[in-house]
Parts: sequence; C-alpha cells; structure tokens
Amino acid sequence: MKAPTPLELMALADGELEEPRLSEVEAYLDVQASAASEVARARELSARVSAALQARPAIDLADDVMAAIDRQSAASRNAQLPAVRPSARPPATAAVRGGTVVTLVLFAAAAAVMLWWQASSPSRAPVAVASVAPPPATAPVSAGDEGTSVSAVDFGSNHGVIFFVHGEHEESTPVVWIGEEGAP
Repeated sequence: MKAPTPLELMALADGELEEPRLSEVEAYLDVQASAASEVARARELSARVSAALQARPAIDLADDVMAAIDRQSAASRNAQLPAVRPSARPPATAAVRGGTVVTLVLFAAAAAVMLWWQASSPSRAPVAVASVAPPPATAPVSAGDEGTSVSAVDFGSNHGVIFFVHGEHEESTPVVWIGEEGAP
C-alpha cells in the first residue's frame, strides 16, 4: 500500500478525497497511527476555523462606507467657511521693484559685452569645399612621397580617397576626401 502525500491527507480531512484513493488512504490510516493523528488535528483545526467564522458578526462594508460619506458631507455643509484673512506677504515696495530693474540692466549689459567680445575676436577664414573626382582604381596608389600612401575607396553612393600621412615615429594621420557626385 502506497503512503499518502500530505496533500492527500489534507484533502481527506476536508472531505475532498475521492474514490478509489479514499479507501486506500483510510486503510493506511488504520495501520499508521501518526498519520491518523495528523488527519484528526487537521479536522479539529478546520472545525475551529469554521466556528470562528460563524461567530463573527456580519460586516456590511458598503453600508459603513456610505454612512461615513453621508456624515462627512453633512458636516461640511453645516460648517461655516473661515473668514478670509489678509495675506501675510507685504506688497512689493519700490526698492524691490528697483532691484528687479537693476538685475535686468545687468543682464542686458552682460549680453552686450559678450556680443562686443565675439565681434572683436579674430575671425576664422572660411573653409573652401572642393569636390574630388573618383579615381579610376580602387587599389592603393603611390603618392610619390615615401611618407604618404593613397587608397581609392568606394563609399557606396560616393567615391573617395584616403590619404595616410606617415609621421616621424611610425604614426599616421588619415585624411579622407569624399566626392559629392554619385558613383559611376
């Protein structure tokens, strides 16, 4: 005979275990006194909980909430509105208004100084943009100088050229030129 699981013992105590397992578990309880006492404790606890729930007074929460709302609204209708007191904040004085004017004048002067400073700073020369025609080859091309190498590159819709300018300490700086016209 297979020992019942704790879930089956609880189902038996609650009267929810069905046949044929019900007969098997009851036969097991006749042999195992410890399992039978566990089921008896579960039945006793279930009876106590049921008795406590039945002894509890019925609470109608909706009626209690509505009654509290009615009491509160009746109290607010009967209450008098408090008298309006004058504001504790003093009216704006001429000194306060004058401080605001001074602040605005200082901001305007700062803006004027910034504009004058930018206008007097040396201007930068405009940069000329030149279009580069795509080279015929896509392989590296020698630039004739040992310190420079050139590669023609297809950038999708545009062709371009990458110049690698080699420095003194095996450093190189890439310069990229992209043509504005479409690829051939």
